[in-house]
Amino acid sequence: MLSRCGITDIPVVAGEPGPLEVELVTTPETHGLTGLGYLQASPEPPLEPSQEWRDLWERHPQAHVIVLGPATHLALWGAWPEATLMGGAYLYPGNTTPTAEWNSWVDPHAAKRAFAQAREPITVCSLGVTERFTLDPDSLGALIEALGEVPIARELPELLRFYFEFHRDQGEGYLAQIHDLFTCMIALGKVDFEATAARVDVEADSALLRGTTVADLRGHWQGKPNALLVREADVQGGHRELLRAAALLREQWDKREK
Repeated sequence: MLSRCGITDIPVVAGEPGPLEVELVTTPETHGLTGLGYLQASPEPPLEPSQEWRDLWERHPQAHVIVLGPATHLALWGAWPEATLMGGAYLYPGNTTPTAEWNSWVDPHAAKRAFAQAREPITVCSLGVTERFTLDPDSLGALIEALGEVPIARELPELLRFYFEFHRDQGEGYLAQIHDLFTCMIALGKVDFEATAARVDVEADSALLRGTTVADLRGHWQGKPNALLVREADVQGGHRELLRAAALLREQWDKREK
């Protein structure tokens, strides 16, 4: 995906192969067999689990860590000075069980540990926020137009069609919820948002409530806040930022091709 965006200077390394204590579960019904919808993964050999991510961590101890999947690495790295985590469902229906969001459910022990060891509050972009940022055929068309000749533009229809169909079959409309991108925009300060400090914990051992995230919004636990729960974020601003970034990528691509 990076190469199709003309980006070659960002390192990609493989991390842990599975959750801390439970078996790995994947979702081909949501994202396709290779995670790329109707596209096929590159024929290049898959990355093997690597210690390079630990080297990156040690070289950049003040980096802002943005976690877009399970909290496995955030839990293993220990307390981090600045972190943003996509995950959880707070006073909001889950998308995996009635109370649990996928990332928190797939590795609940990691999510629990990450919050327990946090020295500074983790900015949390939960399901109730990230589900609001969606693409439909019209906004996808605008994105493709903004990208111009950047190769990823040709890939996007087949990449996203599977995800559109998934949401349609779930009764949510012919659209795609773009959780990861909106989280990055919030983490990098590219959209306005409002957040509330709270103490958060995660249920890791109950089969019925596995992955359920709980925020103490009234101070019942009398604990120091370990999370900043994003409550509101500027969705329209996110769409403007996406088109701005696409135009910038197009400009860089066109200069390189000349």
